[in-house]
Amino acid sequence: MLKKSLGTSETPVSELCLGTMYFGTKMDTARSFEILDAFVDAGGNFIDTANNYCYWNGGTGNESEELLAQWMSYRKNRNRIILASKIGARPLNPRASNIEFEKLSKESILNAVNDSLKRLNTEYLDVCYIHADFKEFPLEERLEALELLEKQGRIRLKGCSNITTDRFLDSETINQKNDFSSFQAVQQKFSYLLPEISDKSNTLKFLDKELISYAEQRNISLLTYSVLLSGAYAKGWGEVPVEYLSSENKVKFEKIKQNALKLGCTPSQWVLRWVMKQSDKIIPLIAASNMEQLLENIGGLSFQLELD
Repeated sequence: MLKKSLGTSETPVSELCLGTMYFGTKMDTARSFEILDAFVDAGGNFIDTANNYCYWNGGTGNESEELLAQWMSYRKNRNRIILASKIGARPLNPRASNIEFEKLSKESILNAVNDSLKRLNTEYLDVCYIHADFKEFPLEERLEALELLEKQGRIRLKGCSNITTDRFLDSETINQKNDFSSFQAVQQKFSYLLPEISDKSNTLKFLDKELISYAEQRNISLLTYSVLLSGAYAKGWGEVPVEYLSSENKVKFEKIKQNALKLGCTPSQWVLRWVMKQSDKIIPLIAASNMEQLLENIGGLSFQLELD
């Protein structure tokens, strides 16, 4: 895998980032270690987790971070890994009928990062993302907390996730006004198919053209998740999430097989390359539950895609 700088920093990250959502819950330790080792062996160094992975799969939210700590300790490779985690969407009680999250007060942000550092057994996060744009507290409060954490050395770079473009621009304006460092990465949902159903209450936000343009102007990295729609491009139209079910998307979906055949790759590999071609700032987040999936994703980097 090639390396690129993350944002305006000199931090070199692999062109794919490995997501570890189900490590330690849906995926046991042995299989998680196997995937992590293979990713690193292929040249990957950028690994993504969160402080709530994966409470909705029967966990507490500790599992992914704790497993990564165990793996880094065994492999003695912390200084070679660019480690990103997300805070702000950890449930106060993961088994409650109505989930309440830690949210984004200054105190909760500081506590959340300290707790993640303990679980990860590390002194710093290379990247700390605000996981979702909860609005109970002003933007200034979260930005002050991130600035303090960066000055203390507990985080090295700032990121945010699942945020609308206007709220991101507002955050950057506040950063500039207060002479705070800027965000270096934004993590948003993005794929070849566009969702047809808009749910304004949904905390998951899709990458739009305006944010891509701004990121290109300011040299901000764009991490994209749900790129392969949980394997739907490989499994078939019947596995496509409901928000993507439209006649227009069905036509686009059927063309993927033709495009992949011409290129000599799988449909998932074609989609991965298409996403990367939308901007040189994009770094896809990949997920794999077995070696076959991981190697297919990495193998997609060997294909060159020219857009019409």
